Amino acid sequence: MKNDALEKVEDHYARLVEIVGAHDLGVGITLGAHQSIGFKGILLFGNPKQKEKYLPK
Repeated sequence: MKNDALEKVEDHYARLVEIVGAHDLGVGITLGAHQSIGFKGILLFGNPKQKEKYLPK
């Protein structure tokens, strides 16, 4: 099931990382790592309780 609100958050976050990374690559990489290590792990492999607690509604 696709969550439109979650999709918008991901799009905005990707744009933010792109803009920040254009000015300071180190900060852009740090933001990108945070996105893929934390958020994506819960999105892909979290149980329903974790998803309810940590993912945007």
